[in-house]
Amino acid sequence: MVEKNELPILEYDPVSQEVLKPGHDNEGVRLPEKCLFAFLGDEVDKYAEQVKATVADHFITIDRLRPIYIIENQGE
Repeated sequence: MVEKNELPILEYDPVSQEVLKPGHDNEGVRLPEKCLFAFLGDEVDKYAEQVKATVADHFITIDRLRPIYIIENQGE
């Protein structure tokens, strides 16, 4: 059951499995503790290029193989 919040972006389902979890189906991939999962068309790719993000891995969505970018922001 989704826990409601005044801000919809903060709503979540405490019993659903993560789409990306720290192990990410591959013991060789190390992901950071924090994650932002956004479907913004090519904007994420453009931003990743601007900030010189590294690609940790890829995952399959319904429309394509999407990169998992790692960036540093304010020391994190």
